[in-house]
Amino acid sequence: MLWVIFSGGMIYGSMLWLLRLADGEKKLWLPGKKRNVLGSLSFGNAIIITVICGRGELLEPLAGGDRYLQLGAEGILLSLLAGGLLAAACMDGENCYVYNYVWWWCLLWTGILLGVSCGGVTVTGSWERTVLTGIRQAAAVAVFVLLQQFLFARMYGRADSHAFSVCALISCRWRGELLWFLIHMLLAVTLLALVQLGKGNVTCRGKLRTPKPFIPYIVITFWGEILWMLCSQGA
Repeated sequence: MLWVIFSGGMIYGSMLWLLRLADGEKKLWLPGKKRNVLGSLSFGNAIIITVICGRGELLEPLAGGDRYLQLGAEGILLSLLAGGLLAAACMDGENCYVYNYVWWWCLLWTGILLGVSCGGVTVTGSWERTVLTGIRQAAAVAVFVLLQQFLFARMYGRADSHAFSVCALISCRWRGELLWFLIHMLLAVTLLALVQLGKGNVTCRGKLRTPKPFIPYIVITFWGEILWMLCSQGA
């Protein structure tokens, strides 16, 4: 419980700090009811991150005394990442625009997270398997990012393609590969379509009558997919 509170505080604090940087605290420093909603979302994310860390450790148990140290580091890094993703979703919801520094924030913690996970020694893992998996994932991420930046960005926007690219990089921590990246896209689009169909915001041609922010759907389906990945891997 204490860890969930700590993680939720980190998510909430990093998210609000990123929002305050956006335009001098004038517009995105959300007061009142919206701030309460974002606080609830932060602690909801903290619960999900706690579950992910626990299941990930079951999948690849750490050897020696590094177990709690690496789990703690992973939880902190994921909390900072979650704060960045929530900030991006909030910016997209408010202005349909996400500042680039948010993606650099996410990439910073993603790089450290992947470095920490590669540096950990597991009971069931091997260095050779880690190297081969890393090469395969690097190729998959490169292909996916290129598709996002040069093809899909024309369909739904540059910020959305950045969000998918960042999520693909993060999912490499849990052996995410090209199929999982594409599944994430399908889940996000499906969730958006279902919600907007329910609101009557879809035309007969399958287009939105009124454009809606897409990043919140990307973030929601991302965390759900990570849990799915871990369950499918036997965690």
